[in-house]
Amino acid sequence: MRAHDHGSMTSRIALAIVIVFAFAVLASSRPARLHADAAGAMSTVPLFAIRKSENRNQVQYAIRLDPECRPQGRAPVVAYWRMLERGPAARESLEVFEQRAYGIARQRTSTDAAGARVDVMLRALRGRSIVVRVERAAGRCTARATTLLEGVECTIEDVFVAQRGPMSVDYVEIRGRAVVGGEERVERERR
Repeated sequence: MRAHDHGSMTSRIALAIVIVFAFAVLASSRPARLHADAAGAMSTVPLFAIRKSENRNQVQYAIRLDPECRPQGRAPVVAYWRMLERGPAARESLEVFEQRAYGIARQRTSTDAAGARVDVMLRALRGRSIVVRVERAAGRCTARATTLLEGVECTIEDVFVAQRGPMSVDYVEIRGRAVVGGEERVERERR
């Protein structure tokens, strides 16, 4: 084999490795649907995220809605990872063991005079009731998640988990804005 042939073969092998690696990365990123699909059948509206002290990755909670802004299916509130350590668009599903920590314990959909409502209980925030209200505003679907903070109904803006170690939590801090008046409220739960 001539030196030129060996260099060409090495380049082709290197290129093949890069292509295989690129496909593996793309296949593992499983992006979450954040807007209506091509047929306009469903959209996913972000609600809030849980941040951790361990790294920049977040568990994003969102609600799936049909074109009329109705919660989609029996379990419309979903959770997935935003893998910010890898990039702003990187998404992954929660693994089975992660569902036990960050998954949704239960949810119930109903309608009333104000529109659609989903009552949610998260495994990470046991004992805390969260209400997701859905409405159409300016021709698009909107949703907000509320809970009581310091006894006041607040829209959830941020949840932060301070970890002591890989399997231990020191505290959970929930920040929100009062639905009436707009003042910021913060509650910290020791674990």
